[in-house]
Parts: sequence; structure tokens; C-alpha cells
Amino acid sequence: MSTISGNMVAYDSSTIQNNTTEVRDPDQDMGKDAFLQLLVTQLQYQDPMDPMDNSDMLAQLAQFTALEQMTNIATATEKQTALSMVGNTIEYSYNNPETGALEYLIGNVDYVKTYGSETLLGIGEHEITLDSVQQVINATNITGSSTAFDTLGKTVQAVIEASNLYGGTESTIVEGEVLEVRMIEGVPHIVLGTGDQELEVAFSDVQNIVDNPTVTGSWVEGSAYVDGEKIAVSGIAEYVYMQQHNTYLYIDGYMVNFNDVTSVKNT
Repeated sequence: MSTISGNMVAYDSSTIQNNTTEVRDPDQDMGKDAFLQLLVTQLQYQDPMDPMDNSDMLAQLAQFTALEQMTNIATATEKQTALSMVGNTIEYSYNNPETGALEYLIGNVDYVKTYGSETLLGIGEHEITLDSVQQVINATNITGSSTAFDTLGKTVQAVIEASNLYGGTESTIVEGEVLEVRMIEGVPHIVLGTGDQELEVAFSDVQNIVDNPTVTGSWVEGSAYVDGEKIAVSGIAEYVYMQQHNTYLYIDGYMVNFNDVTSVKNT
């Protein structure tokens, strides 16, 4: 899994829907049950005329004890990690049972529960394992004493409800440099981008100050569609706009689908 604490994962195929099913490699690690069974089998089939040396048996029992302790620590750590995500917004992968497609969704972690040896996160009507978490939006550097003015000139991430191409709304992650702070009906808003597509975001929706931006601030070349005509676009990516199925970059007054980007260079 990838965690955002000042960073987002690079935008690649994981930012849009993938129509291939996820292939998981078999677990190659030997658990404590397998280790114990192996030891019992070794004792069962040892040569009675030449039994295992006591020191060898003690060494293997010590290994078994150490393995069990490491397993318990790993389980406790996994639960602690899961509990720390409750209330946070995450991006996660989900195998849709109806379509068979692997989807990447955004949602808030509502609860944590244990099912057998697995720790599950509850997100709406979905329950996922920890290895399905792609990124966690961590608001640790936005404190109760922070103000919108503290973000001026910095790159931030926010989660907003925004319209999508399908006529509905969905949780959307935006990342961009704060150029201005505006008070709208007494509520502080930050401004990302310039021109017709500048974006006003309530400061309360800001989740994170980004130390190392993903694409924001980079020189990008690609194409956009204007009145059905494809045109070449190049310039600085002023902000990133990521939804479940599409990611857009705001470049030189145009919203460019990330799939239509041909080049990204650091400035």
C-alpha cells in the first residue's frame, strides 16, 4: 500500500478503471502452523537408532517460538494500522463481482473488523483488506491552529464533491498550489489555478500540505478537445483533478485527460 503524508502516488493506470482482474501471487511464506507440522513430521519419521539431538530440537523450538512472536507482532501492527485509518479518506482497489473488473475507488473508512485471520476495513457497503489500500489522505500537517493563509504558495491536496462525466457527483482529489485566499460568505477558500478553470476550494476540505507534488508544477505536453477538435497543449500543470475513472490536469487554460498526456518534465 501507499500512504500519502505529503505525497500522492504517481498517476498511472491505477488512477483509472482497469478492466483486467487482479492476479495475486501465492503466499510463499511459511506460517507457524506449517512450521510446527514440519517439526512434528520430522520427529515422527526420525531414525529411532539415531534420534534428533536435544540441542537441535531446542534450537528448532526456539525458532518456532520466535516465529510465533513475530506473527503476533505482525497481526497487532496490522490491526493498529487499520484502526489508524478510521475516519480517513482513502483510495482503494475493489474487485467488482458484477463486472469482474478491478476498480479504484475513493471513500471514507467507517469501521474496522476482524474476520478470521484477516483485518477488514469497512467503506460504505464495501469491505476490503489492508493490501487493497492504495493511498491514505493524511491530514496530520493541517492542525486545528492552521489557517488558510498558512497554505499560500504551498501545494495542497483536498477532497471535494464534484460533478463527473456521467451526470452525478463523486469524491474528487485535487492537488495544486495555493495562489490566493478568498473569504466567501465569511468562509475561507483557497484558489488553485488561474483563468476560466480556476478552482475555489473551502479550506475545511484541505487534507494535506504536499512536500513533493506529483505532477503539479511540472511541464506537461499533451492534447485537449475543443468543440470536438483535438489540439496540442503544453505548459505548467497548475493543478490535478482525480476522480474514480478519469484524472485531469489543468494546463494553460485547458483540462487535459491524463490519458492524453505525452510528456511530463520537471521544471
